Amino acid sequence: MAKEESVKDYSCTRVTPHMVVTGNIESTDNVLVEGQVFGNINTSADVTSSNLVVGNIRANGVGLNGARIKGSLSLDGTLVIGLNTIVVGDINADAIKVVGKVKGNIVVKESALLGETALIVGDIKAGDVTTQSGARINGTITTNQSRSMIDVDSEFDLGSLEAPVFKDGLLVVFPGILSLQ
Repeated sequence: MAKEESVKDYSCTRVTPHMVVTGNIESTDNVLVEGQVFGNINTSADVTSSNLVVGNIRANGVGLNGARIKGSLSLDGTLVIGLNTIVVGDINADAIKVVGKVKGNIVVKESALLGETALIVGDIKAGDVTTQSGARINGTITTNQSRSMIDVDSEFDLGSLEAPVFKDGLLVVFPGILSLQ
């Protein structure tokens, strides 16, 4: 009697290395782009690309390695922008790791990790940001912690800014500390 084995479904939509797709890709499976796509990619699964996509990407997670992307990326999961990858477009994701290049604004719910080879030209808004030595950023960084957890008024209270008062060479008033008058 043969033993029944469970078989994992590894189905995916694949754009092979010499294929050029001109039009949108709609899928519920993972999408693997080794060729070129001139259109939007929309999937409830993950997208992996090592080539050109000119269009917006909407997916659960995205891994880019050696890819060139011109369009916005909107994810419910994590975006990994690998070495030799260039993204020109805005990004919205749960988390991000960048060691490639991004020209566009980045909004991340959780954490952003910018590796030593990362180049970002645009603003970053994230739960928290970790920047490794060598990462280059031309833009502003705002973390959720910087707005909600810091009482700016109390953190930067300089106390009294009045000058001390001297009479006949003796200190008579040091505002907020000492008064001998």
